[in-house]
Order: sequence, then C-alpha cells, then structure tokens
Amino acid sequence: MRVRFGMIGVVVVAVACSGPGKVAPDADALGCDGCSSEIVEDSGPVEDGSTTEVLDQGEETSADTTLCSPELCVVENLCTEAECAPDGSCQYVVQVGAQCDDEDPCTGMGTCDEEATCVAANICHENAQCLTSDGQNGCVCGEGYEGDGLSCVDTDECADGSHACPETASCSNTVGAYECDCLPGYTGDGMVCADINECFGAPWTFQVKDIYEGEDQFGYPLSSSPEQLQVFGAHLLFAAQDESGVELWRTDGTLEGTYLVKDINPGTNFSGATKSSNPRHMEVYQDRVFFAASGMGGVELWVSDGTSDGTTLFKDLYPGTGSNNSIQEGEPSHLTVYDGRLFFAADGPEGRELWVSDGTSEGTSLFLDIWPGSSPQGYIRDSNPADLTVVGDQLFFAATSDAGRELWVTDGTVEGTYEVADIHPGNNEQNLALSSNPSALVDLAGTLFFAADGGQGVELWRSDGTTPGTVLVSDIYPGASESGLPLSSSPEGLTAFDGTLVFSARTDQGRELWKSDGSAEGTVLVVEIYPGLTVWETANSSNPASFQVFSDALYFAATNEAGRELWKTDGTAEGTILVRDLTPGLDGAGNGRTSMVTHLQAHGEQLFLTANAGWGVELWSSDGSIQECDVHADCINHPGSFECVCKAGFSGDGTICMPVVP
Repeated sequence: MRVRFGMIGVVVVAVACSGPGKVAPDADALGCDGCSSEIVEDSGPVEDGSTTEVLDQGEETSADTTLCSPELCVVENLCTEAECAPDGSCQYVVQVGAQCDDEDPCTGMGTCDEEATCVAANICHENAQCLTSDGQNGCVCGEGYEGDGLSCVDTDECADGSHACPETASCSNTVGAYECDCLPGYTGDGMVCADINECFGAPWTFQVKDIYEGEDQFGYPLSSSPEQLQVFGAHLLFAAQDESGVELWRTDGTLEGTYLVKDINPGTNFSGATKSSNPRHMEVYQDRVFFAASGMGGVELWVSDGTSDGTTLFKDLYPGTGSNNSIQEGEPSHLTVYDGRLFFAADGPEGRELWVSDGTSEGTSLFLDIWPGSSPQGYIRDSNPADLTVVGDQLFFAATSDAGRELWVTDGTVEGTYEVADIHPGNNEQNLALSSNPSALVDLAGTLFFAADGGQGVELWRSDGTTPGTVLVSDIYPGASESGLPLSSSPEGLTAFDGTLVFSARTDQGRELWKSDGSAEGTVLVVEIYPGLTVWETANSSNPASFQVFSDALYFAATNEAGRELWKTDGTAEGTILVRDLTPGLDGAGNGRTSMVTHLQAHGEQLFLTANAGWGVELWSSDGSIQECDVHADCINHPGSFECVCKAGFSGDGTICMPVVP
C-alpha cells in the first residue's frame, strides 16, 4: 500500500482607491478610468492617518480579515468624513486586477458606479495558497512546491530527503507530492510497514497425511493414491487406500482432521485380498454426497453426510443376478444436478441409460431409454450417456443411438430430450453409423464447447443447442497421417477460465497448453512447456491435465525437464510458471524426478492434490504461492526476508535438499 502527500492554494494582494472630493491618482491598477489605486502591503493604518477597510461582498470587515477571497471588490464608496484622514483621503482594499465590467464604471471621485459589477482576478500560481494569518500575508507555494507564490515548481522530496517514508518503505516522487511503498518483505500502508513472516504456515506446499504408511515387499513406499476429490461443506471427501482397501475418507486439510469415514466393503475376497468399495463419481445434492460404490449388492448408488452412520446404500438400481449368477450392478456415473434433480447414467434391465432422482429412493428411476431394443446379436442396446453438462437451462450429454454416438440435450422432460446434431453423418464400411464421439463438454459464458470428430479428426467444437449452431471452432491439427487418416488435436481438459477456454491439445509440437475465445483465429497455443524431442525423435509433450481454477489463476499438472509437477497460468506464456518441484533433482536414468501430480481440487484457501515426493502417492495441500524452500528444508524468518535451511539428513542450499548418502 502507499501514502500520498501534497496540497495547493491561492492568494491575492490589496489596493486602495482615493476618497470623495480628492484628486484621484493614476487608476491603471484597477483597469477603469477615474478610479485610482495603489498597492497596500498591510491592512493597518497608513502614514497619513487614513484607514484601510476590507470589503467582502459590499460589507465592511475588520482589518485582519483574509485579503484573498475571490468576492473582494469595491462596489461603492463607504468612507465617511469621520473615517478619513485630515486630508480627506480614504482607502479601499480590493483584489489586484479587479475591474468593472461596464464601459465607464468609475467616477472621478474614486467610486464605482452602483450599476457596475466588479470581477475578481487571481494573481497567485495555481499551486499556491493565500495566507493572511500567523504573520504571513500573500501567495505561498503549497506543500510539495517551491517558489515565490507567483511561480511554483515541484519539489523532489525523495531526492532532498524531506519525505517522511520509513526505512522499510521506498519513496517515489510525483508532481506536487510523493508516495511511500512498503519494501518487498514488508506489508502496510507505506507509513507503517510490518515484516511479513514468509515462514508462517510453511511449507507452502505440504503433505497433509501419509495415509498408507510403510513399504511393500520390494521396499517401495506404500501409496494411498487419493482420488475422486469432492468438496463437501467445510471438508473434502475422497477415495484412498490403506489396510482397509480403497474406501471413503475425509479431510479438513489438517493431519488430525484426515481420517477414514467408513469401510463400506469390509473383509477379504476368496483369494484373501482386502475388499474395496472404490467410491467414485461423487456429486453433492440436497446436502449429501451421492456416489457409486461396491458393496454386497454390487456397484450401486450410495449416499453420505460425511459420517460413518450417515454413509449408506441409497438404492440398488439393478437388483438380482445375471445369467452367470453374477450380481447385477447399476454402476451409476456422471452424476449431475440439473433442474433441482440428480441426473446420471446407470445400468438396468433396459441397458445403460439416463436416470433421474429427486433425492428419495422411490423417486429414483429410469428417465429415458434413449436407444431401446437389442442388437442383431441379441444384446441389449446401451445409449451410455456421458459427460452430462449444464449450460443455461439445458443439460447436454453424449449418447449413442442408431445415428451413432452424438451430442444430445434435454430440458428435463422426455419430450424435450433429443439429438442436437449428427456431427459425423453416414456409415462406415461395415454399414455402422459413424460417430463424432463428443467428449470434454464444458460451459463457457452460456455456450457449450466440446471435442468431437466431424470427419476431420477430433477437434474443438461449440454448440448453442441447435443443429445450425453446432459448428467446428478450429481444426487445430489439420492434415492427414501417413495412413491417410485425419490428424487429431484431441482437445482434453476443457476448462473455462477468465472468459476463455483453456485446454490441452496435440500438434507437431506435442501435447501442450492451448486456449480459445471461441473463434478460429482466437484458438492459439499458450506456451510450449516441454520443447524439444524425445529419444525416439518425436516431440516432447507436457501433457497438461487436472485443470483447477484457484486464487485468480488456473493450476494444473504438467511435465517438463523437472518431471511431472504443479504449474499455474494466467493464460499468457510469461504467466505460465512452475509452482513447485516437489521432487527436485534427477533419477537414476538422468531424467527429472517426478512427483506425479494429479487430481487437483480447490477448497477455500487450499488447493488439494495428490503427489509423490518420495514416500508414496499421498494427499497434499498448497496455498498456490511459489515456494522457495524445499519440502526437506526449514524456513527461518528474518526482517524483510527469510532463509531456507536443509533439515538433518539432507544437504543443499535450502531450495533443493538431497538426502545425505552415508
């Protein structure tokens, strides 16, 4: 923050006119014929015994009144014989340059005609102030300026040392003023700057908890491999593995607040391996989290309020057993809240189709059998709805029908559910319908963007929900392969950020970071994070993924010489930077050691992610700032700075700490 200083003002000087019956001196100072004037330095008595009166809007005032008011001008002769000196003269105080606005405003007796109007003129510099008290009279340059009041120039307080900035702030000169800014490492308003404790809460990026401790039979650290991170109220629900298998966990970002919610599928299977419920496809609806999990009835729809007792089977969507006595599984996926209801894809007797729930078991049922019937081989047809995405008042998704796998939409009614467009019409050599296979659907400012193959390869498309409004945005990777097939940029991870679309796409430069404003010319490469070629002479790829908007930036995982680490971007090449190399140094093959960052999820002031810094894939948290100290270093705060010191058992400069080899 900063503080700004400076002020300006105006001033006038006084003149006097002669009294009635006396010979008037030269009147040029007033600018009107017959009215004399002379400059008066003080408003007290003059040598001849006459007095000087100050007239403010035609009223008599005391002699020590401000002489600089713009309203001061002579409007009539108020002198009387009692107030005049023996010679009969009297004095009037007016602003220098005051003049009457009619052709002959002044009489020979030194008075302005009563029909005349006096107009004040200002002789002080615009950056000066009129002072008529504390022993000062006249034009005085305001603070921040130097001069005689009639002319004022800027003072460089920063150069002459007259500024009031503290040692912990810098001084920047401005016209008529200066500004104080706290130095790096300090915070405040510029006049009071307090030290920033850069080590507060350090490390900036840290492992929340080693959920699955220990090593496997080969001596490698065990990994809990957290995934399916879902924000739920003040905490985060996710799937992770420990001795209980892959089950439902929760965290508030602290070690103590990270624990198993429930072992949904306890025990071991026929081979003695620990069973897992594998919670997935989580979605918050009606203050509960709905998700798919494996239990005694197969993979079905479960619900949780974040507690063990509140984690229960919601509904067995596909009860019974199949022809081979296997348990039928509903396998709900792509759970999405739309129009006050929960839509999702699930298996049932009609195949894998679109389902809906009102939050009750009785109100959970098949919404529409989009592709009814069976195949010529007798298999039940599946429309397999996927990528359910709300855009405005519509719900878009990909589904399969006789026309192939294309873009569909619904308004929440069966009648209002239909195919938007057959993006890739026609049949293949086997007379099967061609498919555009829409994927990565996302809403950007009320328009749907997605990846699809319209015959020129998998490229970037957009749709307004109509057939004419479903069009190719850009053929990012034009041309054909050696086999004659169209090249595909295959956009992935489409994410709306700061009014633009950010995603990864493949070209001759490898799979890198791209963005689009929805037009062909506005679809461009942001930056090539991993330039160069592989040992096979193919382009390196940074493979950006797991995009997450957090703290005014877009965070993601990407690979370069440092390995697969945490990155962020503001949508520009220069604003795309490595946030943290959790595993600095090289591996045994001479490649950058990788932390395998993935599964980013923003929650409040924390960015959660999964990573491996050498002791297994576990849950991590970051505040998004660029970290200076290595995770194996201690941060020591100093006034205006800090120091990174490697912990015992590690050596380095503190920004990179490597294990000490015995």
